[in-house]
Amino acid sequence: MIRHFFTLSLVSLFVLLCGSLSFAQTTNRQAQEWFEKSQKEKDLDKKLEALHKAVEADPQFVHALYYLGLTYKSRRDFVRAEQYLNQAKEASATLREDDHIFPIYLELAKVQIRTGNAASAEKLLQESVRMNVDKELVSKAYFELGRLLFNQSRYPEALDVLRAGQQMSAAQREFFTNLIVLADRSLRLDKLYVQATGQLKAGNAREAKNLFEQINLENPEFKDVDAKIAQVDSVLRVELTQSTLTELYSQAARYEQDGDYALAIANYESILQKSANFKDVQFKLNAARNKMREQQSAKILTATYQEGMSAFNRREWTRAIAAFERVADLDANYLDTHQRLAEARRQVEPDTLESVLFRYYKFGLESMENDDFDEALRAFRRVKKLKPDYRNVSSLISVLEQASLGAANSQTPEMNADSGMPFSEAHLDSLYTEALILMDHKDWLQAIVHLEKLRLIKQDYRDVNNLLFEARTNLTENDLDDVAVSTKEGEPGIALIAGSVIAIVMLPLLGFVVFSPMARARMYLLRGNYTAAALIYENALAQNPGKLKLYPKLAHLYLLSGRNDETAIKVFKTVLKLNLETDERNEMNSIVRNYLQAGKPEGDAISALESALRSEQSKE
Repeated sequence: MIRHFFTLSLVSLFVLLCGSLSFAQTTNRQAQEWFEKSQKEKDLDKKLEALHKAVEADPQFVHALYYLGLTYKSRRDFVRAEQYLNQAKEASATLREDDHIFPIYLELAKVQIRTGNAASAEKLLQESVRMNVDKELVSKAYFELGRLLFNQSRYPEALDVLRAGQQMSAAQREFFTNLIVLADRSLRLDKLYVQATGQLKAGNAREAKNLFEQINLENPEFKDVDAKIAQVDSVLRVELTQSTLTELYSQAARYEQDGDYALAIANYESILQKSANFKDVQFKLNAARNKMREQQSAKILTATYQEGMSAFNRREWTRAIAAFERVADLDANYLDTHQRLAEARRQVEPDTLESVLFRYYKFGLESMENDDFDEALRAFRRVKKLKPDYRNVSSLISVLEQASLGAANSQTPEMNADSGMPFSEAHLDSLYTEALILMDHKDWLQAIVHLEKLRLIKQDYRDVNNLLFEARTNLTENDLDDVAVSTKEGEPGIALIAGSVIAIVMLPLLGFVVFSPMARARMYLLRGNYTAAALIYENALAQNPGKLKLYPKLAHLYLLSGRNDETAIKVFKTVLKLNLETDERNEMNSIVRNYLQAGKPEGDAISALESALRSEQSKE
């Protein structure tokens, strides 16, 4: 719109100016002839050639210099246009009539605006509006000056100039009116812009965004309003992150105060994942871990001592000695452990050696049966110390010691590397807390991500389903767009969910294992405890899905257990699809076929698992 009326006004101006150029005719006949020839030429190159000839014949020929400038301007060669219009201005210094000077000043100013010499152009236009010429011509200078000031965002000055020029030209009134409307609106938006920028500098990002969005609604191209909105959004994201981290930090401190160090550690670790340098969180995390170790040691001491006292009171001297010895290993001065241990040993001394050996041997076997392999090893070593060749005690010690060597590297994923304790509940509570904080800040998108993770781990955890419904209800269309963009840009989407499903299906919480996993699995298999053996293989596969040789073994255990549930079907299908070596292919084929014919639903986890397996297989 604005370009359209600018173009019309310039056409009108050119007609007026051409009609006024009856000035400064040359006295050089040759120059005049070349000039007249140039006016008849339609070809611009020939026109320029004739005008140059005229100027060569008379270097002060104002008319020829002026037309040289206009012709170069029409060819958009603004540098040369400025050169010849400047020469025309200098040559017109002896002219007295403003009518002769005005067109040169006006055209030179317009060309200088094009070449970036705005200061000189403004000065020429200021001189032009003061010249004593026809009002219609002067109105053109007012218009150009108003437009120059408008483009420089000097809206108050532009409005004064445009309103003055509007009074001088009835024919051009509409053009002035249109530009005045634009300048008036831009002045109002500029005030909002200044106010918004001030709010941003003052740290009021939310207020600044509201003002920038008002500007953007009226004129999306106003200054750098898009960039400002992006800048404010970035500030708001940082503020939200800081607020979330501060809340997690405060909550961790409350957990510590209540003695719940596992949850405190979970919060501190969550903070570190988002901001490694937030406050003194690393120091707090280390301190919480130390306190939890102390707390756990105290609990172990108390529980073991109570176990010893219980056995002592029942006169089960062997069990009492074992318990009190464990307490003494941790803290030799704990309560009356030393006296109780001595008393229990005195009670055993009257027994015959064979009685003592049998009692410890039996205690060791019972400990193995209860999966307390550490206690079993203690008992068998005591037997061996008293009588090295007693029964099969040497073989049992050898098996247990070999198994213990593998235990150091067999910690399950749910264990914390520093403390050796499970953090499943702490992790759930941390996710739940972060989701609540995000919902308080109306960050529905991130809240949904946290709640979905939480539901994948434990579907009925607290009121997660109600919170998820609330967050989805409040999710705006823009948030949904962000989800799409994030997924396209490589943010965790389907891969995260598929990986979580695999972890949930294939990774039961097994707790801390002291025995080597594969050795335990073989022991359970020999005992006929197929379920316990299968759990160990499931755990191993969850840690390393690419360990293909474990799938047939797990499938074998499922067949022995008579399992045909969805988890078993997924393992059977993996063995069949990857053509892994097994003697039980027909049995698996039959079970899978019956399962599919029954119309039972399949999950998406098997697809993700197969993809991971193929990737591992290709590496091999």
